[in-house]
Amino acid sequence: MSSIAYAEDDGMSVLNKKRTEIEKKRRKQKAKLAKRSGRKKARKEAEEQARLAEKAAKEQAQAVEVVEAPVETVVATEGLNPQDEKEAMEILDDMRKKNKERRYRNS
Repeated sequence: MSSIAYAEDDGMSVLNKKRTEIEKKRRKQKAKLAKRSGRKKARKEAEEQARLAEKAAKEQAQAVEVVEAPVETVVATEGLNPQDEKEAMEILDDMRKKNKERRYRNS
């Protein structure tokens, strides 16, 4: 009878080891899935931040273009005679009016 009890104890210890191994594998699989999910979330967040940064850069570029226009005008008219400078300024004023109209229509 004692040999049957020992065999039963050995069988239970083997069974417990197998259960432990299976549980470890399940934990590892869950950890892998969680890690993948975390990567996907991080990637999506990074993509969203990139889109927002690109949008902000475009808006800033538009603002910079508007601010830089007068500086370019001064440099462009510096070497002209007074009549040509006057004509250039008139053309520039017309362009500014058109740009303002476009901005208001697009807003």
